Amino acid sequence: MVDVVKHMLARPLVRYALAVAVVVLAALLRQGIDTWTGGTLPTYITFYPAVMLVAILAGVGPGLLATLFSALWVAYWVIEPRDSFAIPHLVDQIGMALFSLVGIFMSLGAESLRRSWRRTAAYERERIIRQGEQAVAKIREQAEEELRRMVAELERSNRDLEQFAYVASHDLQEPLRQVKGFAQLLSDRYGPSLDEKATEYLRFIADGTARMSSLVSDLLSYSRVGAQERKRTAVDMNGAIEGAMANLQAAVADANATVTHDDLPRVTGDSTQMSQLFQNLVGNAIKFRRDGVPPRIHVAAQADGHECTFRVSDNGIGIDPAHFDRVFLIFQRLHGRGQFPGTGIGLAICKKIVEQHGGRIWVESSPGQGSTFCFSLPKDGVG
Repeated sequence: MVDVVKHMLARPLVRYALAVAVVVLAALLRQGIDTWTGGTLPTYITFYPAVMLVAILAGVGPGLLATLFSALWVAYWVIEPRDSFAIPHLVDQIGMALFSLVGIFMSLGAESLRRSWRRTAAYERERIIRQGEQAVAKIREQAEEELRRMVAELERSNRDLEQFAYVASHDLQEPLRQVKGFAQLLSDRYGPSLDEKATEYLRFIADGTARMSSLVSDLLSYSRVGAQERKRTAVDMNGAIEGAMANLQAAVADANATVTHDDLPRVTGDSTQMSQLFQNLVGNAIKFRRDGVPPRIHVAAQADGHECTFRVSDNGIGIDPAHFDRVFLIFQRLHGRGQFPGTGIGLAICKKIVEQHGGRIWVESSPGQGSTFCFSLPKDGVG
């Protein structure tokens, strides 16, 4: 309600209309009291408060208008002779002059008081705003400090975890080689004298150590992706995929696969990791092929206003959309070892490489219709 009144009094017309209305009410009030008391009421008894009220609420201009209007009203309706603005008696003239001077001083004084109130209110608002800004700045600083602490802790934890995985996977290779070597030595030296059950056990040992060795090697590869900061340069993605294809020559020939690619853009990144990214994606497409259908793999790229997207498409077995999130998790397999070899870490490495380059990776597929693995790099990473 107070805000509504302040908003209305901000308009000059309303303030001056208020001055006239208050004087009229003061005159009517005086007339009523005068009639009730039998004409003994002082002449300006209701007009002084009216002028003060108008000056406080509406300011100096409306206060002066209220003073003038009150003086005219008294001269015409109160002082004898009535119905005339003439003031023949000296006492009435002095009273009129005194009322006018007091009205002027009240208007000026009230305006000074209003300005003091406004300054005080403005100072109080500024003080509250400053306190609020200081509180917000302190909270923001504390939140930023906490965020920096948590990020540093997370980075340290990730480095420790990657270092642990690197060391563990590296150190595990030696006992695995010993187990595999002694199992092979046992088979070569005592194989003819072993029964069928013992031979089967040795085969289990060999298969288990081979799988464990593969897992450890893949874990080592995964940990190496983020184990050290690599220098990023302009990478020709055509050269990156050609390097990947050179490493996949045997797999391409065995599967009678056809791998093609468009003219690919340059990116800012690590050339070795870009080749590894393509090698894993294309190798994955060759591995998960349909029976009796030669793999057809195509790599395309498209740049728009925000990012550059690469697409590795194949005609393989496809993936159920329900498993889209699982395929990028480490050691997650959708098929048994008897169907397709591997440890389920290749796509996890792809995801880690892409995210370390500030991009994202996803898959588009449906069972029996092939798959398209897509990864994007942000615009400022595209050359």
